Amino acid sequence: MTTHYKSVNHMEVIQMDDEWLALDTSTYSVTRLNESGGFCLSMLSEPRNSEDMASELENRYGISAEDAKRDVKVFLTHLLQIGLVNYA
Repeated sequence: MTTHYKSVNHMEVIQMDDEWLALDTSTYSVTRLNESGGFCLSMLSEPRNSEDMASELENRYGISAEDAKRDVKVFLTHLLQIGLVNYA
């Protein structure tokens, strides 16, 4: 069974140029993301699995499949830890 992830409801996201800010309205904390992090976060408005996310990242930024999988894993692990993403 594939694990799916989804962004939490208590978050607002603001894009400013190539930077994204994720505002956790439950803790009043701000997380700054780069362009690829913002792209990954935008994919999580609906439940997604890490394999699909890595494929999208690979296609959009022209990186290797291995790098995309690693980047998505690090991204999801961090956002799960700080409470901006949940298991769907």
